[in-house]
Amino acid sequence: MRTWKNQFPTESTRGMGDIARKLEARGFTDCSWGNDICPKWQDERGYTVWVDFEDRELREFPSSDRFQLTIDDKDGDTTSLASSNDIDEVLAKYDGISPRPEKELWAKIRSCGISSVDVEYHLGEGGDCEVTQVKATLEDGSRRFIFNPAAPETEVKEFRHLLDDLTQYLVATQDFSQHDEVNGTMTWLEGWVMNECTRTQKVSTTEEKITRF
Repeated sequence: MRTWKNQFPTESTRGMGDIARKLEARGFTDCSWGNDICPKWQDERGYTVWVDFEDRELREFPSSDRFQLTIDDKDGDTTSLASSNDIDEVLAKYDGISPRPEKELWAKIRSCGISSVDVEYHLGEGGDCEVTQVKATLEDGSRRFIFNPAAPETEVKEFRHLLDDLTQYLVATQDFSQHDEVNGTMTWLEGWVMNECTRTQKVSTTEEKITRF
């Protein structure tokens, strides 16, 4: 198993134990690799904290700050979100980032006695969202339409409040940089999210990805 200890065995990493504990307390996992420029930790959302050498002369970029918070987009391009010589400043920036909305939305779905939900939708240019169908599987295994414009009599009125949450989520998680319009489907199933369309960050537009939260 690769760790900062065996990938960067140098005195310049002294004090790393305290830094590692701070990162791991926030759910980061040590994913250091000797071919990188310095040790790094990553959380389940893809946020990465880079911890460079304390000795500037050993850094690949001596003038850069020791600690960096970054995120990769769906194309693999890296964006720097915070940079400092104080780990607490970088972690404060990380703490201010809103958690991924899937977890909260899934909790609402489960509170309605639903074990999975399928959503079909159309996103127009500029972020206009039209949910075209929502079908839920209840915990007893029965299938019910929450929303079906073709057969409105089948709608489950008590679940209609989920439409606003689903619509807001779909708009918030789309990447409009490559597409003017998007037709997509999304499934929530037992804590997993499967999305067949484009999304920000780690989801591909060409193959289905599954993200665990």
